[in-house]
Amino acid sequence: MSTTVLEREMFSEAEAARLLRVPQSTLHWWLDGGIYRNRSYRPVIRTERTSGRSVTWAEFVEAGLLREYRRTHGVALSELRIRDRAPVAGRPIHLQRHTHCATAGSTQLTAPNSD
Repeated sequence: MSTTVLEREMFSEAEAARLLRVPQSTLHWWLDGGIYRNRSYRPVIRTERTSGRSVTWAEFVEAGLLREYRRTHGVALSELRIRDRAPVAGRPIHLQRHTHCATAGSTQLTAPNSD
């Protein structure tokens, strides 16, 4: 079974966080979600939690885009949790041909079409 470049593990979680200039705890939260005040939050980037601490190239790129949505455009994390509303749930939102748009404040977020 071959692995595409997008699926290839490229960085440790710590190294990816350093390169993205975000705290490792933030990157881990985006990748695996977690529990806060007795409430469970799903991952923002991954489709489900994993026990691994490595980051694929696709996850790294998506985390960089997520960081920019959050920092530059001030988009709330709750607005970025659109994976379940995407036309093809579970596929990376930013890394495929975009046709469907979901508006988050004044920022346009795009989700892949089902082609």
